[in-house]
Amino acid sequence: AERQEEVVGLEGECRTREAQLQREKEALDEELRAAAGRVQSLEDKVAHGGQAVKGRLQAERERLEELRREERDTATSAGKARAERSDQLMALCSLAAQHKLNVQERLQDLETRALALQAEISSS
Repeated sequence: AERQEEVVGLEGECRTREAQLQREKEALDEELRAAAGRVQSLEDKVAHGGQAVKGRLQAERERLEELRREERDTATSAGKARAERSDQLMALCSLAAQHKLNVQERLQDLETRALALQAEISSS
């Protein structure tokens, strides 16, 4: 009988401890669900933020490419304009040199005529 009471007491203590363990397990399960929810929320934010960053990064890459194209176009245009100005300057230099030769020839011709006229005047 004494053992029976002891067994009944131990069974009651076991039930009490099992009930306490069940409550602790349920509380831990609830904490785990809440933590999992927070982790999922953070993962979603990171994924969304990562996509936003990728989108901005792609837009910046496209803008960089556009700027590089503009730079190449500008450099090409500037090179062509520089070559055209150089050609124009060479043509102007050539014209100036030709004009100088023409003026020198004309001066030589005028000098020759002046000497001839002077000689004609002297002999008369």
